[in-house]
Amino acid sequence: MTKTTMKTKRFLFLICTAALLLAGLRPFALTVRADDVEYGKAAYDYLTYLTENFPKRVNNTNVLENQDNKVAAGEWIDVIMRGFGYQGYTIDGDLTRNQGNPVKDYCYFKQGRSSKKVVIGAHYDSVLTEGAEDNGTGVSVLLELARRFSDVQTDLSIEFCFWDGEEFLGEAGSFAYVSKAISEQTLKNILLYVNLDCVGSGDRLYAYGGEYENNVLVRDWGYNMAITLSKELGIELNTIPDNITRFKAPTRTQASDQIFFADQKVPYVYFEANAWVDKDGNEGNREKPYNYNTTDPGVIPTEYVWANGETYKTTKGMIIHSQMFDKLSVLEGMFPGRIKRHMAETSEIVTKMLKTMTEDSPNQYRESVYRPAAVTPEPTLAPETDAPTETEKPTETETAQETEPTTAEESSEEFSSDEAEAGTDAVPSEDTSDPDEETEENTEPVGEKTLPSEAEEEGSPYRPANALTVIAVIFIMALWGLWAYVYLRYYR
Repeated sequence: MTKTTMKTKRFLFLICTAALLLAGLRPFALTVRADDVEYGKAAYDYLTYLTENFPKRVNNTNVLENQDNKVAAGEWIDVIMRGFGYQGYTIDGDLTRNQGNPVKDYCYFKQGRSSKKVVIGAHYDSVLTEGAEDNGTGVSVLLELARRFSDVQTDLSIEFCFWDGEEFLGEAGSFAYVSKAISEQTLKNILLYVNLDCVGSGDRLYAYGGEYENNVLVRDWGYNMAITLSKELGIELNTIPDNITRFKAPTRTQASDQIFFADQKVPYVYFEANAWVDKDGNEGNREKPYNYNTTDPGVIPTEYVWANGETYKTTKGMIIHSQMFDKLSVLEGMFPGRIKRHMAETSEIVTKMLKTMTEDSPNQYRESVYRPAAVTPEPTLAPETDAPTETEKPTETETAQETEPTTAEESSEEFSSDEAEAGTDAVPSEDTSDPDEETEENTEPVGEKTLPSEAEEEGSPYRPANALTVIAVIFIMALWGLWAYVYLRYYR
């Protein structure tokens, strides 16, 4: 064998080996880049961009005439979601109900193996704040989840919904969605609603779910699943302790967009970062134990003005609705790393739920995992007399007028600006309230700002084996055959 022949054989051998190794990296990347993506990273990037470019996402002309930021935030969300490959649709709210304010939901449906679906929602509007915690955190986690599942096949179908008008318009966006689902008779297809609202800066991560009927906890399977899977993941997920009487543990059917789903007997699980108890397990804020987010003494009451002109102060430890504290830079300075950690934990739990959820999950998680905790009476730590007592689920005959806050103090007693009450069996009820116009000037419109494209972002959503992966594997097998042929035919 001549030297030239040997060199040619060795060259062919090296070329085939190199091609084989390089091709092998492609399917490896398609599968490994997936779950190795750091939970919370994409969410935090979205939160940073959202709060820097679209603060004061107000949808109420009585509060803020210029709604450019709210409109631009919705359009930005749509750009991101379509960049993931989703084909979305919008839902417009009723102008009469919403005091003439246009309401636009952005929804994106992803077909699963089953026609039954789980709806995941977060409201993208805000009050006159930067809206980092309320509810930039929920929106950002929802975007991360949508990105992660863009190419993942699931048993249940998934619908990602970004609600408008939660704050000043009585959960107008989710109201519009549920009303549409009732009229189109698609409500029966929803196995679970997942609500993401304020999941970042509170002291602890909480989950709520279920309703009580005749003192029996029912429709709590989503909550049970979240608690069970969080334990498997080693994540601390809490629920309301028994010594908080505003909401009967583990429920929290009001104060956010889950209310209308609960009204129609759709099971829900609601994720929120809050501080129902202090570090010793006592009620963290005896002033208003159900309406604040941290026990940190640095979070002091700040003023807020309602539409009727009355001024009130946010409660001690209250982050949401606080112009002073609901800012990403302020919260990062006070609680370094907390927001990203809680968003990451929420994303990981919901990801696990979506991957494992089937039509049989309601039966599988039907038995309640909630057990009332023993409470040691501490008279000196009891709530003040002005703290509200436990209230039952509103009756069907209640109207928006009967439930609307009549004073600024009553308004401040709700975690959201409105706590819409239950409606009739046919459609959800309505509830509205109007905070007053703020004197602080709005930030500059963002219509001219450049939106980031998904192609510029790092990382990748979880991607199981798909057609491209199969083709790549077949290609590698062919290269193995070529390598073996060259080696046996020419090199040996």
